[in-house]
Amino acid sequence: MSRPDSNQNNIGLTTAHHHPQSQSAFVTGLTSSNYNPFLVRLGTQLSPPFMSRTNLQIRCAAALNEIVYFVDSNNRISAADMVDRRITPIPRSEQVQNDLKRGEQIMAVGVTEQRHFRGLCKRGQQLRFLDIALDNLAEPIILREIVN
Repeated sequence: MSRPDSNQNNIGLTTAHHHPQSQSAFVTGLTSSNYNPFLVRLGTQLSPPFMSRTNLQIRCAAALNEIVYFVDSNNRISAADMVDRRITPIPRSEQVQNDLKRGEQIMAVGVTEQRHFRGLCKRGQQLRFLDIALDNLAEPIILREIVN
């Protein structure tokens, strides 16, 4: 789980995830610089594979096995496969973006072994809890207020 200060747009590295079986890693950052988030073992070091750099602006991320689920600066939720080195949006990510209040940001995320993507959303001093069942698209997205 990660929780960087999202009020800044150029804070640098936000998370790093390692998958020992594939000898690869996925590094995230909230930065204006383009970078390659995938690292693979070459000899004794982890190095970026040959692929284009991109500006992902990743705020927070959490891993389950070889998959890293992450949230970008626009509250889009995607999954990065550290074995296949590909990134795909998760189903219903657009719905989450639409359900969030203006100015609300997903601040911290985690993934359960039952494949539920969970996050804390913040708007000012208000917190809301987000829960998405990744394997059951019929299950409703939960987005509720957290009361003090």
